[in-house]
Amino acid sequence: MGVLTWLTITLLAPWFMAGAVRRTLDRESNGANAVLLMTFTVLSAAAAWLSWGRLLSVDSAWFVIVIAVVISVPYFGFVCGRINETRAG
Repeated sequence: MGVLTWLTITLLAPWFMAGAVRRTLDRESNGANAVLLMTFTVLSAAAAWLSWGRLLSVDSAWFVIVIAVVISVPYFGFVCGRINETRAG
């Protein structure tokens, strides 16, 4: 159950934040882009921790959070690219 909750949040959150992502990409600010990426990364890591990380040992929980971030950051980049494409064309 926890994996499905995390996966649902990770897959759907960027699309729900599409308006904010589009406005941030329009500003063409590296600082704003970094804040947006960090917001999503913290959201994904928190969802992983709340979903199943608290049930594991400390070392396992850190490993789960790192894996969650490694999976979610490239996906967020993909979503930003798709949003940027729809905005441009």
